[in-house]
Amino acid sequence: MVPSRSDSDVFKLLEHVSSVTKNFLKSSQLVILSDNPFDRDTYLLEITPALADQLLYSTEFAANIKSENSSHGDSPAFLCTATTTQRFLEAETSNSLLLVPDLKIPTIPLDRFWTVDESRVTRCTVASIKTVYLELLTIRAPSLRKLKQYLLPAAFSNHIEEDDAQIGELAKFSTFEELCISIPCSEAELLYAMDRLNVFPWEGCCRLFQLDYLSRVSLLCFILDLFIPFCLGTILSHLSIGFTGNF
Repeated sequence: MVPSRSDSDVFKLLEHVSSVTKNFLKSSQLVILSDNPFDRDTYLLEITPALADQLLYSTEFAANIKSENSSHGDSPAFLCTATTTQRFLEAETSNSLLLVPDLKIPTIPLDRFWTVDESRVTRCTVASIKTVYLELLTIRAPSLRKLKQYLLPAAFSNHIEEDDAQIGELAKFSTFEELCISIPCSEAELLYAMDRLNVFPWEGCCRLFQLDYLSRVSLLCFILDLFIPFCLGTILSHLSIGFTGNF
């Protein structure tokens, strides 16, 4: 710990600063450095006032920090809400920022901390010194290419039971809740991307339907729509003829 000045040292220093100290507040604060002010465990994040109000006062608002599963070292981090995705970006500060949790700033009217009868000195420790901070950039997520690549093991283009029998137990099928954790984006954006890629729930898991499979299903439905009314009309006409013949 850096040696600290005594109270008398602080008062003498104030007298050197100004010849008229009677206008000074009675409470003085001595800022001292901690043993490790350049720590790597503290991060400074810049957010908008609207986001700050949601984080502090909204009981329904939720935000999650997610990252991509990558084997190439560090992967970017994202702040995901119910409808938006924002990427964390590192930016440099113009000056070093000192984070002092116990430092008090005078306000009008002054609170009881400043309105004391006798002069006093309180000590505040610099918890961290920062030359960089994190800012948020709103992006469009998720990447359709990466989502499709992630879901390829769960894709099928033939009869689903036959495809699953060929895949065996090696495939990793994901539920929607697991996708929300693994894919760095908001829930609303994930649902939109799944609709774009023809991803549908099947037995509790999200499955990627290949386009040719959906085309065959659509063609079959079109044929059935054509023949079912015709077959039903033929059956009803035969029933009518049968009833007429009986009478």
